[in-house]
Amino acid sequence: MLTVRLLHGRHAPDEVMTDWGSDAPLLGPLASVNMTYGEITLHPAADVAPTTLQMVNGLVVFDGQFYGDLEITCDRRRGRVMPREEQSVVDPTLTAKREELPSIRIPRETLRAYQTRVAVFLDSVRELAGEEAARDAERALMRVVVQPPAHPTR
Repeated sequence: MLTVRLLHGRHAPDEVMTDWGSDAPLLGPLASVNMTYGEITLHPAADVAPTTLQMVNGLVVFDGQFYGDLEITCDRRRGRVMPREEQSVVDPTLTAKREELPSIRIPRETLRAYQTRVAVFLDSVRELAGEEAARDAERALMRVVVQPPAHPTR
């Protein structure tokens, strides 16, 4: 069985660490662990709903603490089974503050070459999901576009 250990805990993501920080209780036993887009889902071995942990700026959030290290182990000790009231620990206010950097960067010239395709895509989003979704998609796309360096005025 798998267990998860969270180490190097702190009270705030930007807290200056002067030591190793705190450790969370051992979490488990688990059948599997997976991570998708900054959320870590712990699937218990027992017939219990999965628990979702959130990542904020590279740190795992659990029980009001921010942990810099996550270990998945085959520890034979029984860990803490997540109580039902803790099974969803994703905090939407933290997600809104998450400052993720795009994994790809597209030069502006390359985007211009695909301008028609981008417009068709945004029109499709607008038609299927509405104007707000189209604006969100456009903003997300523009985050990956490399902005040209600012030229000083003479």
